[in-house]
Amino acid sequence: MTEPREPTAEMESLLAAAADERLTESDCTRLRQLLEASDDARQSYVEHVILHAMLRWVHASPLGAEIANPDKSSAEGETAADDSAPDQTPLIAQTSPAFPTLLATLPSSYSGFSSPLGSLLFSYLLAGVIVGVGILIGWVCQVSGPQETPVVQYGPRPSSAVSPVEREQVFVGQINAIIDCKWADPRNAPIGFDRIVLGRRYDLVSGLMEIAYDTGARVILQGPCTYRVDSTSGGYLAVGMLTARVEERGERIPANQRATIGSHSFPSPLSIRTPTATVADLGTEFGVEVDKSGASTARVYRGKVEMRVIGDGATNDKVVALEANESARVEIGKDQVARVVRESGRSDTFVRQMPKRVPIKLFNTGVNSQPGEADRHWQLAARSDEPSLKPQPALVTHLEDSRWIPNQSDRCQWISAAGGASIMPELVTYTFRTEFDLTGMRASTAILRGRFAVDNHVRSIRLNSRKIPVPEHGKRSCSFLHTFSCDRGFVEGVNVLEIEVENGEPQSGPSSGTLGLFVELEGSVLTAWPEPSASAAEAK
Repeated sequence: MTEPREPTAEMESLLAAAADERLTESDCTRLRQLLEASDDARQSYVEHVILHAMLRWVHASPLGAEIANPDKSSAEGETAADDSAPDQTPLIAQTSPAFPTLLATLPSSYSGFSSPLGSLLFSYLLAGVIVGVGILIGWVCQVSGPQETPVVQYGPRPSSAVSPVEREQVFVGQINAIIDCKWADPRNAPIGFDRIVLGRRYDLVSGLMEIAYDTGARVILQGPCTYRVDSTSGGYLAVGMLTARVEERGERIPANQRATIGSHSFPSPLSIRTPTATVADLGTEFGVEVDKSGASTARVYRGKVEMRVIGDGATNDKVVALEANESARVEIGKDQVARVVRESGRSDTFVRQMPKRVPIKLFNTGVNSQPGEADRHWQLAARSDEPSLKPQPALVTHLEDSRWIPNQSDRCQWISAAGGASIMPELVTYTFRTEFDLTGMRASTAILRGRFAVDNHVRSIRLNSRKIPVPEHGKRSCSFLHTFSCDRGFVEGVNVLEIEVENGEPQSGPSSGTLGLFVELEGSVLTAWPEPSASAAEAK
């Protein structure tokens, strides 16, 4: 891209006069001389033409303003002519040019160019004219609205109405939470707190998603499941599991929030359809499960529901009322007739509440111990100069060195392979280890954060043998805390965190020096939720 050239003071003055239509005959002669003599002058001229035209385009008055309000004397003098014939004045003639056509007065040829058509100046001129005309046409088309004048007629303002696609979108609620979800098609994965559109389908492979309807109903989808929002007060569960509840508001349900099944209407803001039944809420909380055969199960936790069988003939009117702690299953027999089977004592795998994030039980180095004592939660697991070393407790250490972060026994302290001054062989790698338990937790949702100070250097950090990025920290980083984090690689049950510490520096040669590790840890994880029953899991 060619950098714009700064015009000389004389050239700038002449260009300004040209823009203001103040050029004298001598000014025109001088400007032509400058343009003929310099490529830079010609480029400056073209750039000025473009800039001037753009400014007029952006800041000009609406086209036709001058003729929409002619002065009184002119109007009176031309009345007869206007009455006798329509105004034939071209529209563009009513406006001033975007820039004076100064270069039109240049000679067709001059020394240095054999032909004006092949000349550099003519190319600049042609480019400037084309750009100016394009901008002027855009300026003419830019007029923003109709004006009631006898001379100019404009087309209608572009409609701001909602497009047919947008007009068809009906929002019925929003997503309250998405937890550890995987989708059949990641391209259609929703985002937390998205608005729920009528007709939207959710094909969930695993995880949980909570929908909050504007009616006050809430639905928790439990993967694997396929669910379509097909009304303002419910949806269609093709396969999988969900739990539904209605917020208790202590008020009468409006008529427009009544669930309708066939010719029956229920005072409910929520109904769930399945391939074999429709479940209408008459209380506050229930679960629905559909297996791969289409058989539907409803379980009531609080309040009441009515389960209406979908079928032919007499089965059309089959309705089962269920109360708290009751379950029923609609099955299609070999004769293709739907039958209702009441159930009791079946295992409960419905998720009734979205899981909460809780702290992971982690321990900082040296917490609640005294210098010289064994750390009850951290071990010296290995050292490079003793391959046969068995894991042993790390020792809380204390060093009268202002460069080390001070110990705080109730929060965090330095640990080492030895107590006291902790003088250890250099050019040796020491591995420190701690463990934490995620039994009963959803390991895939865990997050771990840590900060460390070290003497001399942290070589690596591993979670369950998987490396965690180590922040840059140099050597003898014992005065500042350096942050690391991890959100993957966790397992249900016992997890192992290891930190390798190098003592000394390679160029120092074999010797002894201080060794210490200071680590603060924190983390959180979601509590586990019941897994889907085998029938629902096999559906996917």
